[in-house]
Amino acid sequence: ANSISSGIVVSAAQGTVQRNLIHDVGFGYVCGALFWCQVCELTIQHNELYNAFGANGDAAGIDLDTGTFNSTVQYNYIHDCAGSGLVCYQPQPEGTASAIPFNNNTFRYNVLQNNATEAHGSGVYWGHIAFIGHTFSNTKFYGNTVVAGANASGAFIRHQVFTSLFDTGGVTGVEFYNNCFYASGAIQLIDFPSGSGTASSHVFGHNSFYAGGSSQGINWFGTSYTSVAAWADAVSTADSFAVTTD
Repeated sequence: ANSISSGIVVSAAQGTVQRNLIHDVGFGYVCGALFWCQVCELTIQHNELYNAFGANGDAAGIDLDTGTFNSTVQYNYIHDCAGSGLVCYQPQPEGTASAIPFNNNTFRYNVLQNNATEAHGSGVYWGHIAFIGHTFSNTKFYGNTVVAGANASGAFIRHQVFTSLFDTGGVTGVEFYNNCFYASGAIQLIDFPSGSGTASSHVFGHNSFYAGGSSQGINWFGTSYTSVAAWADAVSTADSFAVTTD
């Protein structure tokens, strides 16, 4: 029960991981169907990943972990995972500054469908795209499609922070452009609790957000907004060009 398992694990390497089918990963503590850490110049593309499960672990589709930089995640299909479709995780070990940067990473043209169906850790639904930790810099998400399933409880995008372990002031240059977020029912659009870094370091532009239910909520660093328009009116880096129709 205490074993750590993933479909493919890459660490301290360069190269390309492509054209793999990874599914039904759920033994012990599952970090992700595809998991890597402390790597640079890595390309993850044209993979299908589904049914990562197990409440004791992250159970993510793709987990971009500690100290990853200069890497690209593109053209992947990630679906039906208990955890997030895409995770960025950068810890600050034992409260000290991390010596390995997490920067210059790009996520583009991925399709995420019906993920984030189970709570993890302290009972939190992380979201379809999740940031956990600190010092994310020059991280770009664009051209991705996120479709929430009927049972999804996680937000489209969530930032989980453990304030005793992370320096949230190190989050800079996180950008979301030209993504499509869709749910047929109610779902929280964005959930960034207080302490998630500097609000101005997260920039949104020309995304599509649609939730078919009554809930269109955005939690922006502890302030709640009931619509994308209200968020854009109040926040300079919010998405004033967003599309919010079906």
